[in-house]
Amino acid sequence: ITYPELQRGGYDSQWVEIRGVVRAISAEFQRVVVDIDAGGLFQAHLPRPSAEPLPLSILHSRVRVRGVAGTVLNHNEEIVGARLFVPAFDSFTVLQEGVTEPFSLPIQPLAEFQAPDAAQSAKRTHVRGVVSLRWPNGKVFIQEEGRGLEIEVIQARKFNDPEGSFHPGASPVAFEVGDRIDAVGYPANRKSKPVLEEAEVRVIAPAVGIRADPLQPSLALDARKGARLVEVHASFIEQ
Repeated sequence: ITYPELQRGGYDSQWVEIRGVVRAISAEFQRVVVDIDAGGLFQAHLPRPSAEPLPLSILHSRVRVRGVAGTVLNHNEEIVGARLFVPAFDSFTVLQEGVTEPFSLPIQPLAEFQAPDAAQSAKRTHVRGVVSLRWPNGKVFIQEEGRGLEIEVIQARKFNDPEGSFHPGASPVAFEVGDRIDAVGYPANRKSKPVLEEAEVRVIAPAVGIRADPLQPSLALDARKGARLVEVHASFIEQ
């Protein structure tokens, strides 16, 4: 089945198969959750294997997974999502292995960066730029050759289970404003603006001075100015 068919709920409680890209694997207590992108994100739930390690080799791979479809309901009994209940990891079949060296992927210029069509799984994308802003929540902005991009760096997750784990893990790389970095993650549209999600980062050059571009009021809504460091001259009216 397809992601829209899974989301509509018509296959609820039926044995189905669906194809997509494994984005993340988390384990807590006796449950494992696998985040899968099949043109939209959903989760596959399965028992945590007690005697075997998690099969992390399926991360970022394109897979076919079989299980029982289930719906997610809100308090009004309305369908708001879907998930898959999978008996074991042997219900996953790898169709195309993920890239083991993500920074070996070709660099995509920021001017050409775009999210995939809604019906397609996102493919990991490699971008490069100078850090113009970094927030503690993992949100980072980079710019290069007159274009900017918002990046969400992988963050550590907290678990109630002391043996809980999340893969891929948070990036241990330290960087600051002005550093030139490489980032590899999944393109997406967030409120009609492009963003790179679940990004791994490496620093390729230390911090340099970064200049803010003057922003004219007539260009304030220009999409090409999005995610870039700018300065605005204006009159203060009131607080």
